[in-house]
Amino acid sequence: MKETPSEVRVLVVINDVSAEGSVIDVDLFLEDGSAAYFYENGGSIRLVLHQSRLREVPGDYPSIWSELAKGKMYIKEFEGVDCISEGMIREALNWLKLPNDGFSLIQVLSSEYEPICEIVRRFLNKESMPKENVDLFPPKI
Repeated sequence: MKETPSEVRVLVVINDVSAEGSVIDVDLFLEDGSAAYFYENGGSIRLVLHQSRLREVPGDYPSIWSELAKGKMYIKEFEGVDCISEGMIREALNWLKLPNDGFSLIQVLSSEYEPICEIVRRFLNKESMPKENVDLFPPKI
């Protein structure tokens, strides 16, 4: 009998921040291959949730999204919002059917696609990752 882990890891790839330091472009991956992404869309934030699962990582990072886009997706627009909030991240994770018994975040700051592609590959293979259990939205002092 296979044991079920009590906690699911979520890979959070931060692709861009605004001049003010707000997060405006994020990719999310769950260990089962579920994926979603947020991006700034001219006065709003767009969330794209994929119904397909990522089974293996293609050769480059943009190809991940091309592959997932072949399946069905759900798009939600957050009007009048200029940055991604913790509530938006939680909404995406709920849609991706994250188990209620807990999760840990692995945060990666992205400036180049190729290293991120390898990180996603390692993540989906359940290999150890840096920066486990980070606080994506630390309290402001």
